Amino acid sequence: MPRSQRFLAVALAVLASAGLAYSQAVNATLLGTVTDASGAVVPNAKVTITETQTAVAHAMQTNESGNWIVPNLPPGVYAASVEATGFKKETRRDITLVVDTTTRVDIQMTPGNITETIEVSSAPPILQADTATTSTQISNTVLANVPLVSANRNFQSLLNLAPGVAPVTEQHSQFFNAASSLQTEVNGQARMGNNTMIEGTDDNERTGLLQIYIPRSKPSRPWTFR
Repeated sequence: MPRSQRFLAVALAVLASAGLAYSQAVNATLLGTVTDASGAVVPNAKVTITETQTAVAHAMQTNESGNWIVPNLPPGVYAASVEATGFKKETRRDITLVVDTTTRVDIQMTPGNITETIEVSSAPPILQADTATTSTQISNTVLANVPLVSANRNFQSLLNLAPGVAPVTEQHSQFFNAASSLQTEVNGQARMGNNTMIEGTDDNERTGLLQIYIPRSKPSRPWTFR
């Protein structure tokens, strides 16, 4: 293979891996199991996941175990609909997905005509047993009204609102910390164990002590910490 072609192949591989890493870090996964009233699984049921604001839909079928999964979904509010022969159509609305999370929505079918629909909105939060990760989402209202520690509206000040996080502090001299990066400890872990990523991009200095880019917090967009 000519040298130029080898270089192009390597460059494409790097770009492909970067895109995969971005989707894993930024987007979310929705999954569940479809059963009947007796608890038996329902295979080959049609599952449709629809993003509420854009109406973008993703369709699939449950496998032989009644399971379904939709990875790489952008954060947002979704609805899940299930159709199967001999059962009423079931729809779950107001499913909120946040960045880099796995959310389970199990659906129990009711015998009846498929033209009949059962809708459930604002269902209570479900205990997530599929992942040990936790997250904190901070709404636009909080961003607009809560004072931040630093004068430049450093987004790291919002960590004070997350459980298990020690009060943030600004350490090091202005010469060493020109970006006014803030530091904290989470659940007793030393700050050297923190990993800061912004929409899937590494934001850590090589020393691991500070962050490189500190965007200002804007009330127009919510923040999610994991």
